[in-house]
Amino acid sequence: MVLEASDKVALIIANRNYQILDLGLRTPLSDAETLAEKLQEMNFKTVVLADLTLDEMKRMIVEFTNLLSDNVYAVFYFVGHGFQINGQCFLLPINNLIDMYLPEHCLPMNWILHKFMEFNTGMHVILLDICRYEEPVNPLEFHLRAKQIFKIPQKIPVKPNTIFGFATSTGGSSYEVVGEKNGVFMKYLKHHLSKDIPVLSMLQKVFRDVQNDPLISHVQVPEFTCNLAYPRRLTDPLVTTGYTQTFNVHNLTWCNMHRLPDPVTLGVDADTDICITIWIDFCGHFTNKCYIYSNVCKKEIENEDSAELKNNKLAYRACLEFDEPLSVANPRLSEDPSEGVTLSYLVSGLQKVNGKVDCTISLFKVDENDEVMEDNIIMKKTVSLGYILITRLFENE
Repeated sequence: MVLEASDKVALIIANRNYQILDLGLRTPLSDAETLAEKLQEMNFKTVVLADLTLDEMKRMIVEFTNLLSDNVYAVFYFVGHGFQINGQCFLLPINNLIDMYLPEHCLPMNWILHKFMEFNTGMHVILLDICRYEEPVNPLEFHLRAKQIFKIPQKIPVKPNTIFGFATSTGGSSYEVVGEKNGVFMKYLKHHLSKDIPVLSMLQKVFRDVQNDPLISHVQVPEFTCNLAYPRRLTDPLVTTGYTQTFNVHNLTWCNMHRLPDPVTLGVDADTDICITIWIDFCGHFTNKCYIYSNVCKKEIENEDSAELKNNKLAYRACLEFDEPLSVANPRLSEDPSEGVTLSYLVSGLQKVNGKVDCTISLFKVDENDEVMEDNIIMKKTVSLGYILITRLFENE
């Protein structure tokens, strides 16, 4: 029997920067990048998101279901904090009151599964890189309240298309190793993920590698559950015959989440030939993070002394400011004799923006010590950068 996928899609959520307690993790972002790269090599459309609140997790899971339809292969991977109660896993958003463990602050895996089971997909591969120890004081009450809050039906449809891969067994922890790029589960998963073997066999090879690691084998034991009726593989061919319309809809939906706007170029004034260019680039495979660059350049003038041109270019900085709720890292500066000075900003939290992204540009001169002269501002202007990646999804909200 030839097994084929009508499309291949993946939702990857990496929660690292937890807000309440000092429980930040080291490797989730690297784990997400590693998985996305491997899946894209197998023709998966990946949606990769970092540091989501509970409402954002729910919203993005619902949006992801727009990529699901008949015979689609879907991967869901979550890496971050979590726990288990009465056999059900709960995922912790970054704004969870983790010391209280209230059901309204956690996302039940059964709620996610209920959303996924509304579609007749070819295969669901659900990978949970979380701890699975039980935390709540009253498990039964917690479980019942969660069902009421999230409106989880008494019976979730059962379809022979799902395999769960857990980084650890019930009651166990999922570990990171200091100095390692990836967490333990992803460290070994990445070596087998793209092998042309059934998913079940692939996970068994991962588990065997974990058990052969003397540092980990006594504290982390991965586990899986599976009801796949056929030996499906992540490498199964993508065949859209008979599914062309839904495949094209999926493509359009995915492309709308991953489009970058055109560069923005501004002149300073009529009396100078200095101009500012702002452009945006991807931050790895992430859908809610990007790099935004600002550059001050001077139009080339024939016979102009090259040293003078270089000095003119390096004498300015175009600094960018973004309104909340975006998170912006301190800019990095790079110099190029022909391009001048470029500032690069890592911008996170694009899922919080409903529509186009604005920024305020401030053009400063720099002194002889290459320091910005903040009292010598030449221009300040707010401009629209357009829709960036995921921001287009929520323009009408």
